[in-house]
Amino acid sequence: YEVSIEGFPEGFDLVSHMDASVLRQGDLIQIRQPHTVQEVLILAGEDMRHRQLSETIWFFAGSQVSDSVLWSMHKKVHESIDFLNEKVGQAAPIADFRVVLRNTGRSELGYQFNRKNMIITGPDFDDYANLSHEIAHFWWTGADFIHEPWMNESFANYLMFMVLERFDPENYRKVLESYRTRAAGVPPVADATLFASNAFRSYYHKGSILLKELEDQIGKERMRGLLSACIQENIHSTSGFIGVLRKAEGAEVAERFYESLKE
Repeated sequence: YEVSIEGFPEGFDLVSHMDASVLRQGDLIQIRQPHTVQEVLILAGEDMRHRQLSETIWFFAGSQVSDSVLWSMHKKVHESIDFLNEKVGQAAPIADFRVVLRNTGRSELGYQFNRKNMIITGPDFDDYANLSHEIAHFWWTGADFIHEPWMNESFANYLMFMVLERFDPENYRKVLESYRTRAAGVPPVADATLFASNAFRSYYHKGSILLKELEDQIGKERMRGLLSACIQENIHSTSGFIGVLRKAEGAEVAERFYESLKE
């Protein structure tokens, strides 16, 4: 797509997709996105600060956000990226990352989101669970979120478990127990399309618990190798994942896991 914006006010900064080109000439801005995406992403703010807090991580935030908050969030983002790059993402590591902090708080807009190697969040999402979940989406954004949202959300949550276990073990135990509780009695993951009845807890909580149970069965190192293979082979579908699992762990393990998605 191509978008032209006229009369863009001075003193405002604009953020778009990481791979979109943004050309500004006076009060005219032209945005070109060479790849197929489902949205035009335009975020703008007045008097924003651009802070490169490490070689690969940029923060975009309003001037009212304190340095202590930026550094606190940067620590968690940096550690999460380095850890996940090493453990699962070596075939496609995160090399450049942008964190955009909006002014709205969690009470006004209670969610955050990712767009490839950029997350749009807020200063009050400053914990390992929130930040690592959005970072983890980097490797699963190719999934069909309408029909197989578990391939996006459950895999991101499983990587979040890994980060929490490493950097915030006390919260890890609380989060894992909470997810197990929320996963009980919900519809099968295989039926959890985005608009299915009670689908959220199936694709968000139950799917990640099933992945955790698969880890308990085959071990952490083999599970990480399995996910690395999925990233290397650009796997973004249930059938693709079952195929990689069958190749790595055998038909019996793959079939048992596939059946668990239908229970």
